[in-house]
Amino acid sequence: MRIRAFLCRLSVCALFALSVFALSGVPDAQAENAPAPLQLSRAEKAWLAEHPVIRVGIDPGYAPYSFVDANGEFSGVAAVFSARISDALGVRFEPVVHLSWPELVEALKARRIDAIATMVRLPEREAYAAFTEIYLPTPLVVMTQHSAPQLESVNALAELRLALVREYSSSKQVMSRYSSLKPSYVETPLDGLRALSAGEVDAYVGVLGVNTYLAEQHGMSNLKVNAAFDMHNNGQRFAVRSDWAVLANLIDRVLGRIGAQARADIFRPWISVSAERVLVIDYAPLLKRYFPWIFGAGALALLGALAMVLMNRRLQYELARREAAWTESEVRFRATFDQAAVGIAHVAPDGRWIRVNRRLSEIVGYSPEVLLTKTFQDITHPDDLDADLQQLQRTLAGEISGYTMEKRYFHRDGHVIWINLTVSLVRRAEGVPDYFISVVEDISERRRSAEARRQAAAVFESTREGIIITDLNRRILAVNPAFTDITGYAAEEVLGKSPAILQSGHESEELYQSMWASIHALGHWQGEVLNRRKNGELFPELLTVSTVRDAAGLPSQYVALLTDLSRLRRSEAQLAHLAHYDPLTDLPNRLLVQSRLDHALETAQREGGLLAVMFIDLDRFKDVNDSLGHPVGDELLVAIAQRMRSRLRESDTLARLGGDEFLVVLEDIHRPEDAAEVAQGLIRLQDAPIRLPSGHEVYVGVSIGISLYPNDGDTTTELIRQADAAMYQAKSQGRNTFRFYTAALTEAADQRLAMEGRLRRALLAGEFVVHYQPQFIAATGEIVGCEALVRWQDPDGSLVPPASFIPLAEDTGLIVPLGRWVLETACAQAQAWRAAGVADLVIAVNLSGRQLQQRDLVSVVAEVLERTGLPADRLKLELTESMIMDHGEEAIALLRALKALGVSLSIDDFGTGYSSLAYLKRFPIDEMKIDRGFVRETPDDASDAEIVATIIAMARNLKLRVVAEGVETQRQLDFLIGLGCSACQGFLVSPGLPADEFAAFVSRVRTDELN
Repeated sequence: MRIRAFLCRLSVCALFALSVFALSGVPDAQAENAPAPLQLSRAEKAWLAEHPVIRVGIDPGYAPYSFVDANGEFSGVAAVFSARISDALGVRFEPVVHLSWPELVEALKARRIDAIATMVRLPEREAYAAFTEIYLPTPLVVMTQHSAPQLESVNALAELRLALVREYSSSKQVMSRYSSLKPSYVETPLDGLRALSAGEVDAYVGVLGVNTYLAEQHGMSNLKVNAAFDMHNNGQRFAVRSDWAVLANLIDRVLGRIGAQARADIFRPWISVSAERVLVIDYAPLLKRYFPWIFGAGALALLGALAMVLMNRRLQYELARREAAWTESEVRFRATFDQAAVGIAHVAPDGRWIRVNRRLSEIVGYSPEVLLTKTFQDITHPDDLDADLQQLQRTLAGEISGYTMEKRYFHRDGHVIWINLTVSLVRRAEGVPDYFISVVEDISERRRSAEARRQAAAVFESTREGIIITDLNRRILAVNPAFTDITGYAAEEVLGKSPAILQSGHESEELYQSMWASIHALGHWQGEVLNRRKNGELFPELLTVSTVRDAAGLPSQYVALLTDLSRLRRSEAQLAHLAHYDPLTDLPNRLLVQSRLDHALETAQREGGLLAVMFIDLDRFKDVNDSLGHPVGDELLVAIAQRMRSRLRESDTLARLGGDEFLVVLEDIHRPEDAAEVAQGLIRLQDAPIRLPSGHEVYVGVSIGISLYPNDGDTTTELIRQADAAMYQAKSQGRNTFRFYTAALTEAADQRLAMEGRLRRALLAGEFVVHYQPQFIAATGEIVGCEALVRWQDPDGSLVPPASFIPLAEDTGLIVPLGRWVLETACAQAQAWRAAGVADLVIAVNLSGRQLQQRDLVSVVAEVLERTGLPADRLKLELTESMIMDHGEEAIALLRALKALGVSLSIDDFGTGYSSLAYLKRFPIDEMKIDRGFVRETPDDASDAEIVATIIAMARNLKLRVVAEGVETQRQLDFLIGLGCSACQGFLVSPGLPADEFAAFVSRVRTDELN
């Protein structure tokens, strides 16, 4: 064992030097001093002329052999060799510096680059690369902490926690030789050294030059080279694309011309070749290869040892030399400390900064002088402080020798910096903690990049658009979950295949040729294609394809974005249907029927045919809607539409215009009677009751107006308008019938429209006034109330008769705002008379059928009473007999609510409607008014006189007051008094008067009574 250790220690002294020597050959004097130009064949010259630029991939993390410096430039030993090679060959080496090692390998395989400057030759790599001879010796060594004992053999290494770099060829060689080792893997050499420095592992195996350079650059002063492996075949070579073997041969020829001294000059600035006291534990290959050299060196060492006995007198000189070396070492340490690419600090156990370097000051933004007045706790993010202090305490307690963590500092300007912190503890000789060595690396940009990658991955996974990533050969590399949702293909079913599996066969080859031409020329393409899902279903797709370029600007991948347009197309179809069809009945709507009528007119005009337009309105539909509710009304509309559709021909168009209005277009009829027969058939359809899904059974009628082409017009607008006018005539003449259009109907419709416009303007302009007609006790003539009568006063001063505008106001709905205005005006006027002492009268106000349908009628009346201050018992509301009978139970509930306010209720125009005692008993009314039509001919007309007598008797039985309206003669008054009528109103006493005239009239009557 001692002999073996002795030989191994002796041999390692020349390990690195022998490697360099063996790689350089034995140069002649000419080659060493002034190499002659490289002799090239004509073919080689031609090849170099065709390839003036060689794209050389650079491993960015293999310092000091190959790395990217702070300026982004290719640097290191390999950079110097590359420069010499490119100069000798007369070509330009273009460094590709922004790819990771796996990306470099893939780029060489795909021939996106031409060579890699540093690669170990392995059997599997020879499939795609031609290799030069080794030009960079990279022997492997075992790194440990300074306090670790000397390793004697691989067996000792197997007992330690060992770190190797994942996927490095050196790591694979170690494991292939010593499969009993059980390492943990790291991503980079720097990660392995950091883990070792922090005490997370006991040993790390890596390249000698890389280890010593990184340890020095990153301030890992607690590490040492413990032992060495003689991995002579681990040297680095140029790897050239396999079809360019000529280039590999040319590089070899240039390398062979670089002598030993020149190589030593190249290595010296980068790599310290001190191997003193390093034990080679992988000694067998070394001894076998270099035994003659080792034996000779051993003999010389023995002779030197004997000579040392005779050289005691040189002891003082040697001491002086060592002191100078120590001084030089201190200078070199200070230079390394200050010039290191990472922040380095010595920190007291209580957290005070003791010494900081320039890079740490740059990272945190504080000058060294300011930092030395602070503690690391002062600039640590509070969320990270506890974890940091816990690790610190464990280190002080000896539980761990150090630690590594990611944490946050606050920069001087306030922004947050992410750092990677490696901490190790230096103890004094007696074991007392002296200070911490903290190595700080700014990883903010790395974190931001990682977050950007995380977000990109999240988008990839969660976006609703399908994503396909392919290589340049259009083989699928990845798909996202949305792709599976859209196409039905799982990722494992398509990886490695072409996206063409989605093609439906419905697109032309020219489309795809044009698409790829655009991608190659512009880098992107977008368009709509019809593709096929896994289940065979066709679907429209918006496809966007883009070219992805690598750091060198070269195409590396394609990304396709798939948007499923199926739902959009269905929505568009639904919207198109909704735009032209009624959503309730699914019949054509006004827009579509007008279009069809336009087309039918063109055909009729071209062929000289006849066509008819039928405008249909349902009779009493409003009663169903109001009494049974809108859902039942909708059921009725659907049922009616189905009934009418069954009666018409396929060539006829049935449309719903809105509400309860329908339109029929009858094409290709021969005479007007054909349209009449269809209309009569539609009317007869309504004789049978309609049974609705809700369980109700209803009867409705239809009123139909008919216009003909060419008799009644030659445009769509004219024919619909004429049919509408005819429908109104049918409705006014008894309903459930039909009428053909006449010119007189148009004139009446025009007058109606003009009157509606005037009515709306009058309401806005305040052209309406209220007149008041007195109501008096029949027997005494005492005025006890009045009726408010609305009048329309034209700007010229004339009064428009109520019969001319009240029905129109009812039809158009204008009666609602007009009725409210009358109610408020009348109540305010009655209260004003009360306040002025003119009279305390009950004022009667008429309510229309439209007002009765308003759900807020009760609250409106209550608000008017409250706002005007009129007592509720001074207001009487008049409703027509037919109005309350038509609304049944709803009317009863409404009247009771009005009665609850305190107002009185009167049935107006009694005798013209139901006049049923049974019905009357159900309603909470106070008064009955006899219609003027019955009073006008009494007592001369026996029938009218009998009706009046019956009404008064009925009212007496129901204990209701009776008011007779339209009393114009004394004979009528005497007759009514004789029957026991309570009160009257009419021209016999006074017509309706404006407010001021009515007040004067009341005062005059009272004065006459006093006199």
